[in-house]
Amino acid sequence: MAPKRRRFGEMAERRAQKADALHGARAAAAAPPAAACCNLASSLLELWAWGSLTAVSMQKLALASTADGSPSAAAAALARIGGGGKQPSHCQRDMLRLLRKHLPPQPQTVAVKVPVTGGKDDEAARLVTQPYLPLHRAFAHSFLHYPAQFAKTWGTRAGAAAFWGGLLDDDPNAAEWRSALASKDLTAAFPYAVHGDGVPVFRHKSLECWSAASLLAEGSAKDVKTLTFCYWSHLRAVADRDGMDTEDAVWKVAKWDMEAFFEGAHPSRDWEQKPWNAGSAEAALAGAPLAGGLCGVPWVVKGDLEHFQNILKLESTAAHAPCLYCRADRELRPWTDFSAQATWKSTCWQSDAEWRAAHPVRHPLFGILRLGQHSVHADVLHTLALGVAQNAVANALWLLVYRLMKGSAKQNLQSVWAHLHDYYKENHTPTQIRKLTGSMFMPDAKAPRSNFPRMHTKAKETEYLVGAVLWTWRQFCAETDRDESVGAVLANLDRIFFLSRRVGSSLHLGAGEAAEIRAAMDRLLLHYTALGNDAAAKGDMLWNVTPKFHIAWHWAWQAQFLHPHASACYADESFVGVIAKIAKASTNGIRLALAGDAVFAKYQRGMAVHWALSPGSPFSPWR
Repeated sequence: MAPKRRRFGEMAERRAQKADALHGARAAAAAPPAAACCNLASSLLELWAWGSLTAVSMQKLALASTADGSPSAAAAALARIGGGGKQPSHCQRDMLRLLRKHLPPQPQTVAVKVPVTGGKDDEAARLVTQPYLPLHRAFAHSFLHYPAQFAKTWGTRAGAAAFWGGLLDDDPNAAEWRSALASKDLTAAFPYAVHGDGVPVFRHKSLECWSAASLLAEGSAKDVKTLTFCYWSHLRAVADRDGMDTEDAVWKVAKWDMEAFFEGAHPSRDWEQKPWNAGSAEAALAGAPLAGGLCGVPWVVKGDLEHFQNILKLESTAAHAPCLYCRADRELRPWTDFSAQATWKSTCWQSDAEWRAAHPVRHPLFGILRLGQHSVHADVLHTLALGVAQNAVANALWLLVYRLMKGSAKQNLQSVWAHLHDYYKENHTPTQIRKLTGSMFMPDAKAPRSNFPRMHTKAKETEYLVGAVLWTWRQFCAETDRDESVGAVLANLDRIFFLSRRVGSSLHLGAGEAAEIRAAMDRLLLHYTALGNDAAAKGDMLWNVTPKFHIAWHWAWQAQFLHPHASACYADESFVGVIAKIAKASTNGIRLALAGDAVFAKYQRGMAVHWALSPGSPFSPWR
């Protein structure tokens, strides 16, 4: 299928002109003088804004640059803060003043009282005030002040029209939304994804973060993601234990926010349904369009299986019925049966009403608009790359090193690595592992027959390792049923990854591509389970089937309705790393329960600088 032509540049230009006329945005303002531009100064400013560099260090580096004869007015501006370095304690203050002077105010957060615990079972929950960044305000802010960036962060009308026009009539998610969208101009409705995840910050302490990103977005994680709320996972209050629930409090505000975003207008009441104070900025905006009539539709809920289980209250993979998409179990409808006649395949949830009836206890997210079971998408990163692929590749490597090849394990390992390296070099593989050791695919390399193999590689490394291991396997395999099955597992997995990579701007696969993914997944699962049954009969700890293999079948089925790229968590995981750095740089000397304000202050500062330094920005920190 030929990729659709991109129209992002054309639509961004039109949107910039419209924003100028309607809102007075300074998108057409003259660019800063060439002398004011400096890549070094911009890099230093971004590092400081995101918490990777202190203001004092930034000033010293800028001062060194000017001392070396740099003509940059930007570097000179940074060098002057803190009295030119004579008052280092004033550097942070001076930088904040500089940003307030040259950049527009950031979208206003709202103060929300949420329950937290003290982290101890016997400590009662208490209310603390935490900031929440309404998504509809971030959307309106980007449209008003950064029209060129808006096209990258949220998309264009052309992209929205293409998305809605590509939906299939039998898409179950579309069926749930059809009545709600019937009266909307779909070219003005931008679909977006909601993502939740625990961000590891300190040992045994993670920050539960909720964020969102448009499905039409293009760019890095900082370009496309918007953080809405965060709290420390270990301080989460749960209703059954504490009488109050952190997630209930958060999603009461999120419901108000997302419904306003869907309506495309500033809300006339606050999240507690109280009217705004007379004369306030909120009261002045009540009922006004957010962004020239544009709105947002929450189309996808993303996350890993642990998040779905622990936070969204969906099925646990360790339960008797481990699947959130069907009624497979461990006895009557075994989830490990991947034959065409598998009984669980006829028990997939057909309608949201059916699913809700079977799940009376639900996360409050599923009470917002039309969000339901069909909004929750499996993810290629967690399900395939960090699930199926890590198991399949590790088993193939184990057989090569310990069974198939003739030398010692050490010699075989070196030979396999030489072949992998040759494949990388010949195919210019974009993501590569730097070495191969036994511990990378065996929990205990000294006892290789005591545990099931599993790769310890990152998602993209594993994804691109599949093709390399397949090529290596074919150099050594014999003509046996087992060896042919191993090759079939890897070949089908490699093909699935190839088809799931985005080509062009379309958010929907072609019918032939979607059917090929499903057929390849069926073949992969049948060969893999046959290998597992054979290994079990021989007493080998190989080819174990985990719940992610079952979820992978549902992932392949979902691919016919939405391109796997749209539900992938790669950008979200990158964003997790950004937030982790911010949290570490924001929590020194601050009680963890009250760290939300510091995290959001640094996050908004980072976004303000990132937008101001982006191409086409009408603002500059250097003017």
